[in-house]
Amino acid sequence: MFQQQFKFHSNDAQAGTPSAQELAHQAAARAAEKAQRLVPEWTALALQAMHEYALRHPQFTTEEVRLASPQVPAASDAHAWGHIVMQACSNGLCRPTQQFSKSMARGSHGRDIRIWISCIYRGT
Repeated sequence: MFQQQFKFHSNDAQAGTPSAQELAHQAAARAAEKAQRLVPEWTALALQAMHEYALRHPQFTTEEVRLASPQVPAASDAHAWGHIVMQACSNGLCRPTQQFSKSMARGSHGRDIRIWISCIYRGT
């Protein structure tokens, strides 16, 4: 159902060994596929929520979008939102920054999460 949309460049010395980034993208795609199986409209709802959030916020984290989107059923794995933001980038809604913020999610133990910049920001 989900097609690979990104080209990856591995810095690994061994050809064919997936990079950490590739593995993360694969995990996000699997999480999104599971969310879609459980709630068939999940991807559409999540992409719509990402679009609406990007219109109103100049920058954001996926965690902020997820927490501000009660209309999107919770995915069994929050990594599914990683796939959504990758699709949003492909659709021109946002782009990654080199800035990070600490996650506030209980299970993430304050890990760094990327800040994304909106390409469609229109203000509040």
